[in-house]
Amino acid sequence: MISDPIADMLTTIKNGYMAKKEVVRVPSSEFKKKLLKKLVDLEYIKSVIVDDSGKKIDIELLYRNSSPGIVRVKRISKPSLRVYVSKKRLPKVSLLSTIILSTPAGLLTAFEARGKGVGGEVICEVW
Repeated sequence: MISDPIADMLTTIKNGYMAKKEVVRVPSSEFKKKLLKKLVDLEYIKSVIVDDSGKKIDIELLYRNSSPGIVRVKRISKPSLRVYVSKKRLPKVSLLSTIILSTPAGLLTAFEARGKGVGGEVICEVW
């Protein structure tokens, strides 16, 4: 059985929004911290707080006029099927969604990756 901690985290966030929670808690990892920081920068979530032991992350969810910051999230690259794109084949940028990639330049949106001329692993798409 293959586990996907990133998909688990994204599902926890989505379920937290559906249940109208203010804060959800997930296990910590360096990649999750970077991905969550990117989601904070893109204003999909409010803030991220790592507990004192460093093993758990509290994610404060963001609501705009009682609407969730994340309506839908889709994990693209999975442990069983990695999805990579070159700089020439970056996904089209939509006004309604954001595609996040793991690149040699760090975690970037498809728009930022296009500007820097880099490709990478397509992590997820967020609406």
